Amino acid sequence: MRIRTHVIGCAVLLPFAAGASQQWKVSSGDTTMTLYTSMLRDLGLEVVNLRQTGTPMPDAESPVGFAVAPSSDLEFQVQGGALKEFLKGSLRHQGGFDLRWEGRNYSFQNFEIRFRDVRDPHTLYVQVGKDAVAYLEYAQVRFDRSRSLFELGGMDVRLAPELARRMGRPELGGQIIGMMHVNAVAKMVAGDPNDPAPQPSSALGGDARAMGVKDVMLWNVGSLTALGRMGTFPNGVNGLAMSTTSCNVGTENIPWFAPMDERHPVIAQQLYRLKDGRLEQIGIAWVKHGFLSTNSSGCGTCQNPGSGNWLGVRCTDTYGASLNGSRTWLGPRDEINPLTGRWTCRGSYFAGYQDDCVDRRGGSFNPVEHRLEVLDADLNVPGALFFMEAYYISQDDFDRYNNAGWRSVNASWTGSNWSFTNQSAQTQGPVILSWGDMRNIAIPSDEGDAIVAVRVLDLGGGNFNYDYAVYVHTVDRQVESFAVPIAPGTNVTNLSFRDIDQNPNNDWRATVAGDHIVWEGEPFGQQGANPIKYGIMYNFRFNADRAPVNAFTGLGLHKPGVMTAIQALSRTPAQAGLVNAQTAEVLMGQLISGGVANLLFSDNRYMTVGAIRPTELNRPSVEVELTAVSPTQTPSSMSFTLETASDGNPVRSRISLFNYNTGQWEVVDERNGTGGDTTITVNVSGNPARFVQSGTGEMKARIGYVDFGVTFIAWGGRFDKAFWIVN
Repeated sequence: MRIRTHVIGCAVLLPFAAGASQQWKVSSGDTTMTLYTSMLRDLGLEVVNLRQTGTPMPDAESPVGFAVAPSSDLEFQVQGGALKEFLKGSLRHQGGFDLRWEGRNYSFQNFEIRFRDVRDPHTLYVQVGKDAVAYLEYAQVRFDRSRSLFELGGMDVRLAPELARRMGRPELGGQIIGMMHVNAVAKMVAGDPNDPAPQPSSALGGDARAMGVKDVMLWNVGSLTALGRMGTFPNGVNGLAMSTTSCNVGTENIPWFAPMDERHPVIAQQLYRLKDGRLEQIGIAWVKHGFLSTNSSGCGTCQNPGSGNWLGVRCTDTYGASLNGSRTWLGPRDEINPLTGRWTCRGSYFAGYQDDCVDRRGGSFNPVEHRLEVLDADLNVPGALFFMEAYYISQDDFDRYNNAGWRSVNASWTGSNWSFTNQSAQTQGPVILSWGDMRNIAIPSDEGDAIVAVRVLDLGGGNFNYDYAVYVHTVDRQVESFAVPIAPGTNVTNLSFRDIDQNPNNDWRATVAGDHIVWEGEPFGQQGANPIKYGIMYNFRFNADRAPVNAFTGLGLHKPGVMTAIQALSRTPAQAGLVNAQTAEVLMGQLISGGVANLLFSDNRYMTVGAIRPTELNRPSVEVELTAVSPTQTPSSMSFTLETASDGNPVRSRISLFNYNTGQWEVVDERNGTGGDTTITVNVSGNPARFVQSGTGEMKARIGYVDFGVTFIAWGGRFDKAFWIVN
């Protein structure tokens, strides 16, 4: 079995003087272990005869410590100040523990960490006497010559197949049992004392101040692993995590400083289920805070920056499942702004929610909390396929989609825990971009990206099932409502809503209005608010007796701001020929609130524009230009409808359409404005094709108000709905 290891500051990537080298030997230290005792109990295994002999890392989760024995003889070669290769020997330990199964003890006492092949750092394993008892995965190897410190960090400890067979439990071969971290002191025993200090191989330099592009890519996601569970099958809950590898595919080093420094990425982990064509999210975790880059090879020629505080260009960094599930590094999602990639230390969970930036991490946890929590009931679904998804969020990231990716996995219950096996190659981007009949990013995207996907199933007899998934990728303001247009007279049945939690009290309410269906949660600041946050997906479903057409759906934003909604094109049971505006630009006046997405439905969620007195006669004081795309460039009929009101008096409302044949605006309606909402429908006379641009299908309209003697300063216009019908 090939064990995955990642070396920080690998010397083959750093320049060094020809022939200069040193030989170092580990002399002392401590190894910290976190044993997953709850999960081991579920497997029928018990940790007994625990003998702690060392000082564990204080910030580790439920740590135990074992001293590195003075007889350790692990030696390695250093060139250019960086660890180049291991030479011989092992790390011997004092103390340990036993695993008890059916009255018999299996020893981890006085264990050694060895290499099956000292020339291959991917072959680390744990040995007791002459027997292999565990292997170590995703080791982060670090050597700091200036402080004579050697580390093997963040290793997943997995039961050796040899031990599993001796126990009569061969199915436990490869079962994760804990996490291990070695902190040791080394001393030089041979070589050139004048070996030069390491120099960054990249012109960017170790401080990464060069200007360029920062681009974190999810290079690999894998090893979905159960780290703990609570309850009895099939009614329990599981704490999972996955391994992730990042690669810097940009041109500038990326900050990777440990908390409480704010300059580091975080990793979101999600799990989805696909069953009978329905995609549902069944688990999320708190975000994992990055703390050290290994600057390993694997995605090109690594330009090592000479420090684990930066991820160098074309360098990789890997965290195993244990590290990505370690509560020491997991923090609340709400503390991250996904649009900027920024985490604020002051007042954070790591600071104990106090108004400073002092590290107060610690405490005890149950086996699943903060990890990727998934119910047995959501995994125990015959015929289902599952998708694990990881998502790196980093400041100033260039590409917001190559930092996410997914793989399909199978889930199987072993009788004591869940086991997962990869089924597909990795696909970049969120899972939702690979599901449904149509997928679109909502516009405008100034506030970040949200994605709407839909699957429409023909039920026969003129009836259709509409299945929508709404996922927030980088919208920090979150989404609190979702609306779908329907044609007049549409019969809607079987409305349903699904979120990620198990609390029915915060489910969104569904309402069928005259021209749309809307699901909405509690508004910002209200108890029970349950908006869609980044990395989270909700489902909305119904049946309708109308075939699908393309039309915009609406997404209401949760946190306060000028723009209150965004829209995404989808398949809907809307009226045939319905065309909504794609942009709404204020030409005259001041935007007070709302935007183009507020013009989708008659719902009293307005686009509001304050009036500005024009400098020309008969010019509007409020004017908004709409653009849209016609479904045909040779329409036989066209109408334009506007629902609007103004608190100015006297004013005239005006609607103009752009004539592409003459290059001029045509006023198609002008009338006295009203204080209450008025719906105006203009049926275009003559050839409607003059209002459609040849080649692009573009259409433009201007809507607004002309001041005819308003005697007060503060007034404006509001617009509730605007659309074309083109056939």
